[in-house]
Amino acid sequence: MITSKDILKTLIKWLPLAVTTTMLSILIYVVGQQIIRQTANLEQIQIARDSVISFEGGMSPDLVEQISQKIDISKSLQVFTIVYDDGGKPIASTALLDGKVPTIPSGIFDYVRQHGEDKVTWQPKTGVRSAIVVTRFNNTVSQTSGFVVVGKSLTEVEKNENLLLKLVAIGWACTMIATFLTYLCAKYLKHSLKLEHKR
Repeated sequence: MITSKDILKTLIKWLPLAVTTTMLSILIYVVGQQIIRQTANLEQIQIARDSVISFEGGMSPDLVEQISQKIDISKSLQVFTIVYDDGGKPIASTALLDGKVPTIPSGIFDYVRQHGEDKVTWQPKTGVRSAIVVTRFNNTVSQTSGFVVVGKSLTEVEKNENLLLKLVAIGWACTMIATFLTYLCAKYLKHSLKLEHKR
């Protein structure tokens, strides 16, 4: 018969495995979450860099509004583009929020001036989160420069992150229960064999 003392001993022996399982589960979630989040930038990176090539080749930023329709970024999942001048003032946009072109924190522009590109999660309003890529263009012919912001809602990405968290949590719980019961069964079998040996 397994006593409470036996269960306690089993628990102590099982703890290192429990810690290892927990750490591996956290690692799996973090790696998976980062992969999901980083792949959310791929389309924006392509559009942003292609736009820079077009603007530096002579295309007017105003054409952005003519090529694509305006969207409400609090509702739409479509990719949007905003073009700002060198001072951070919007000059063309397919994005609207509360009927206006949303503004980007000036610190992002400062970073892009130094590094050329930035990929961030942008929350212009509570409940509105977008994965944006910000790049800088410099047209030496027209002597104009500015920034291209290409973004997309994170709504579906965050749903996938939540699903991943649930799956990892379920896997963690099942593994913890299964391994502890295995340790307990091994303890019971060991105890039973000892009793058989004594007989």
